[in-house]
Amino acid sequence: MAITVKSMSGIDALKKLKVAEPFINWLKGSGVSVVIKADGIHFKVPPLPVIGDGFGAHLAMQPSQVIALNANKLGEPTFTTLQSKAMNLISSLKSQFGDHLAALSDDDIMEAEKASTTPEASTLAKLPPLGFIAPAAAKEEIAAVAAKPAWPDFPTDKMQTAKAIKLRDATMMYQPVEGTSQGSRYFVVGANANVRIAARWSGSSLSVRIEGPGLSKVKNACESVGFNVSQGSKGDYASIHLNCQNDADLAAKTLGAVLLGLGLSLETPLPDFKRIK
Repeated sequence: MAITVKSMSGIDALKKLKVAEPFINWLKGSGVSVVIKADGIHFKVPPLPVIGDGFGAHLAMQPSQVIALNANKLGEPTFTTLQSKAMNLISSLKSQFGDHLAALSDDDIMEAEKASTTPEASTLAKLPPLGFIAPAAAKEEIAAVAAKPAWPDFPTDKMQTAKAIKLRDATMMYQPVEGTSQGSRYFVVGANANVRIAARWSGSSLSVRIEGPGLSKVKNACESVGFNVSQGSKGDYASIHLNCQNDADLAAKTLGAVLLGLGLSLETPLPDFKRIK
């Protein structure tokens, strides 16, 4: 049975894929245009002195997948795969061009935002009904980006020197992030589209912190493991502090138990405790 396809912008498509809010917010403020077409989601970087004009990236999709996404009927594992690839592409764009894009004028950004919110209605209207078996997906997608994990590892040699950021804005495993106390340094040990989880080991104490756009969705899970969920002017977060008796092996096992005890479907592997020890 044919499905009527309504207009959907590139940003709408990313939201339907439940791409984490920090990624979408960065795109909106960066000047990168995002357009949905029959063959997937296209990202276009505005003209920059460092690269000139015409650089873009493409998250390849089959026409049937575009239709299913628009109808909120895209099933697993395709949904998770495309979500992960979308965040990979955005992370890659940010790491390569973020500093240059930050120097764009407001007019440049307004033009890009206009392009990213203009649906490709004529293209979508021509798509076949759901169930159509399209040819193999286009191979324009950046292979190196697609092969990366959704949450790549932060460079080990910069973990202690890089500036710590808000946990909710983290995009990499082992990335240094802020705690509640000024100067405290945590490291990301787990993440998905809803939350990021970070830990800090200070000899006797293992501290674990959770932030993210979907924290309210996992509040009960956090509290069931013993986390204290706080709300305040500096943002919502959950935290727990555990005495591990100066035993690194006990701390590593405790962290693993906490992560598994939360019962969350994470997009990251179990962390290597030696990285944050």
